[in-house]
Amino acid sequence: MNDNDDYHANKGPKVIAIIIIFPSIALVAVILRLFTRIKLIHYHAIDDWIAVVALLFSIATSVFFALQVENGMGRHYRYLTHEEGVNFYKTLYLSIIIYNVSLLFIKFSILLQYLRVATNKKVRLACYLVMLFTIVYGIEAFFTGVFHCWPISRFWGDKDTGKCINKPILWFLNSGLNITNDLLLLVLPIFILRASSLPRKQKVSICLILSLGGFAAIVSIWRLYALFIVSISNDISWDIAEMAIWSCIELNVGITCACLSTLKPLTCHFIPFIFRIWSSGSFGQHTCVRGARGSENESQKLDVENHAKNGRSMQETLNEGYCPREKQINHPGLDTQISENRKGLVFSQLPNYPALVVVGTNQYS
Repeated sequence: MNDNDDYHANKGPKVIAIIIIFPSIALVAVILRLFTRIKLIHYHAIDDWIAVVALLFSIATSVFFALQVENGMGRHYRYLTHEEGVNFYKTLYLSIIIYNVSLLFIKFSILLQYLRVATNKKVRLACYLVMLFTIVYGIEAFFTGVFHCWPISRFWGDKDTGKCINKPILWFLNSGLNITNDLLLLVLPIFILRASSLPRKQKVSICLILSLGGFAAIVSIWRLYALFIVSISNDISWDIAEMAIWSCIELNVGITCACLSTLKPLTCHFIPFIFRIWSSGSFGQHTCVRGARGSENESQKLDVENHAKNGRSMQETLNEGYCPREKQINHPGLDTQISENRKGLVFSQLPNYPALVVVGTNQYS
């Protein structure tokens, strides 16, 4: 490559394309999640809003990636002006901090979902331990990102004063902890499902969704390779473009995967055929009872016939979307307003239990 081609070489457009496409996909996933939780089942929890916060930080990370592109990311460092070089390092500094915060919220949202469906004490304890690990790792990554150099301005300013933590060691440490965290999040659902009494079809469906989280772990590992290239680079503005791309993909794939497991009622509502496959396998009239925030004590009053002999707890029934037949719901104060609708699902609140929602389907032979 001659000097003229070298001067005009630019990975910036590729970075811009990625930071538009993947956050857009994550945005759609979060919107569908909120629509499902708020409009369809009238139930939302803290993990839904944590996912929103994670998305906001992910978008902010992409904004700083765009600012890095504007100030030279994707071009060879020797062709940047002094001002571009300083601004490049400033935006890099901020993007590292915001990236770590977004990761923390993504993982926390996923773990709260796990806790809501885990009923086995040992499995719940494992969830809490992973949550503790996530918090400790997140705090460490945040503060080492903020105080990577002292004074902080040394990160982008005068290299002759102050000192910085060894970049490769710090980056590899945090990346290794992140991959470990991803693998723990990937393994936990296996134990959650083993301890549950869900029908096999539902277990397979859930496993397929949760296995997508494995892709996020693979992205984290691939990002580690990009990180290695940056750590030995003498042309950081050129080589860091790949790391920015994989960081963006990692964040937004994580958010999307965290939302997929919440979209079953949306699928039930618009594609009832998928719901019939997902459910226990009988093609009669089904209802799905969902618990809502603050309804745990009330939900325990529900008496669902046969759930005991099937080895299911009522908490599992509420949290995991188990769909018993309508006639199985039997409580003196419970009024199940389920209208007959040949087109799909009917969602109705229970008057005496406003925190609960019934999701019904009607199929006719």
